[in-house]
Amino acid sequence: MYVSNAVTPMVEDPPDEPVALVLRTDDDTDTDTVVAAVEDIGGEHERDLGFGDVLVTVPGDAVGDVLDIAGLSAVETGALAEMTDADGAGEDVEMGDGDGSD
Repeated sequence: MYVSNAVTPMVEDPPDEPVALVLRTDDDTDTDTVVAAVEDIGGEHERDLGFGDVLVTVPGDAVGDVLDIAGLSAVETGALAEMTDADGAGEDVEMGDGDGSD
């Protein structure tokens, strides 16, 4: 499992505040199972990010416990989710009428 460079220090020295994490699941892992495991360690499911990825928030002292959840292929900081927009491209896009003359 890949653990981002930003998550590793949180495992070794847990922060006092909750942490937002993006959990990437293996292809054969049900995200509901991962979410249930997160809730078991005191975390919350924030939203689905698509492609089996979920954004969760966990207590700072539970970041290490996240690494023990079965079925994960990667654990990254929630900052990754902030770069993506659940509603689409995250920018205004003007569509032409299709005739090539915008």
